[in-house]
Amino acid sequence: MYKVLIVDDESFIRRGLEHCMDWGQHDCELVDTACDGLDALEKIQRLEPDIVISDINMDRMTGIELMERLNTGYPYIKCILLTGICEFNNIYSAIKYNVVDLILKPTSPSRIQQAISKAINEIQAEERNKGMREQIDLQNEQNQRLKHAMMLSNIVDGHTPAEEVVEALEHVGLYLHHYCVVTVLLWGISAKTSSAFYQLEKMVYSYADQLFEDVLYYCGFTNGHSIHFVIDYEDQPDDFIGLIRHLCIDLYKTIDNLTDYNSTIGISGCHQQAAELLYAAKESVKAANYALYDKEAIPVVLVKNMPPISNDTIVGIKQHVDALSDAIESADLSRANAVLENIKEYYAEQKLPIDEVRNISALVANLCIRNLWDHDLLDNGIFSTNHELYRGIMECTHLEDLYELSAKVVELTIRGLMEISNEPKNLIEHVENHIKKYYQSDLSLTKIADKYHISSSYLSRLFKSKKNISLSTYIQNVRVEKAKELIAATDLRTYEIAEQVGIADPVYFSKLFKKVTGMRVRDFRGADSV
Repeated sequence: MYKVLIVDDESFIRRGLEHCMDWGQHDCELVDTACDGLDALEKIQRLEPDIVISDINMDRMTGIELMERLNTGYPYIKCILLTGICEFNNIYSAIKYNVVDLILKPTSPSRIQQAISKAINEIQAEERNKGMREQIDLQNEQNQRLKHAMMLSNIVDGHTPAEEVVEALEHVGLYLHHYCVVTVLLWGISAKTSSAFYQLEKMVYSYADQLFEDVLYYCGFTNGHSIHFVIDYEDQPDDFIGLIRHLCIDLYKTIDNLTDYNSTIGISGCHQQAAELLYAAKESVKAANYALYDKEAIPVVLVKNMPPISNDTIVGIKQHVDALSDAIESADLSRANAVLENIKEYYAEQKLPIDEVRNISALVANLCIRNLWDHDLLDNGIFSTNHELYRGIMECTHLEDLYELSAKVVELTIRGLMEISNEPKNLIEHVENHIKKYYQSDLSLTKIADKYHISSSYLSRLFKSKKNISLSTYIQNVRVEKAKELIAATDLRTYEIAEQVGIADPVYFSKLFKKVTGMRVRDFRGADSV
């Protein structure tokens, strides 16, 4: 049996791990538990376990520090790390100290069993391969590829600062001086169906191993839609990119013929700086999304062959976005959906790059936020820059997902607006009554808007749309009508009438009165007395 030691500073986690599986069934014996790294070292010397399962964040001695000590003094012990946060430093240390597996908490018994099985397999492999150097070398090669894939994935996902990219790559033995990035985008597969993607990923890697057997390449996946290949072209022929394109066409045909999924492939430009890896990956993603537009051709696109966006296209985008903005402001969901379909067709017609589609989607999201803000609905949790849909748009690398996310944001916003669709009419009536009652007071747009807890810009637009007259003009008209009543019923002087209707400046009042009635105050008084 293989002896296992559990190390964690949380007693309930130690107990949970202790009872989460039938150790004997997996040919293991749980020999003890330890509360931190120092406690573990003492028990390791005495119990000599084969496998150590350790948390990372512990007092006195962390799991990373424990791994360092074991890597030096007990290299035969197989180590499994548990962590609550998947940080670059943890991945970096796990690679450095040859950790068998890095498990993100909370986890499941099956995940622990998987890691234990992996550790046992490594132990058995080492035992079997004492005289079989070739198999050990093969395992080392696979481990190295895994290290490469983990590191590349971390960089392509944007988790490694640009200034640390070169050092991080060199640490796992990657020295990129002449390379390009190939991205395979998979269509018709949900990121949530991880098991389906895992199987498809294995198949794509297998195809790539055969097709790229004469090319030095490294690979890593970013999400449930894309697989990246970083291909080194140093010491390759001048037509290397052409060769890669032909290999990618073969890869596309293989995926198309042997799986139920569709794919498009993008190829970045040639790069000579390792620090440009993330930029190169964005180029290949852009080209792979662009390839979707060429339905009649082989969907493999070089980023250098993508045409620039014309001014006419930009004008067309603005017209579509303006139409969508009107539909959102009108809370007309059916019209908004129709406009979104038109926009989607326009993207395909103009072959708009995904960067521009993402920018437009972000603009639409911000239009929705503005409308919710105008209606004082941002605090209702309907949608904001903190919403998962907003973050999804900003991080999205897949055209179909951007279409879906934008449609969800618009629908969410309009349904929120529709819930208060009966309020504008009542609101305008309240505002009118307030003005007629308090025409002698300060009736600034801001104060009225604050009274009804809405933005001044929204009140101004709403009043104009409902009454076909600006709010300020309406207030002026009410005051002039009240002034006419006072002129007819009293002998008050002009400045007194001005004060009575809420206008402190008699000169301004006289000008306003003449502008509205076409007569001076004294002329109106004389005409009224006739």
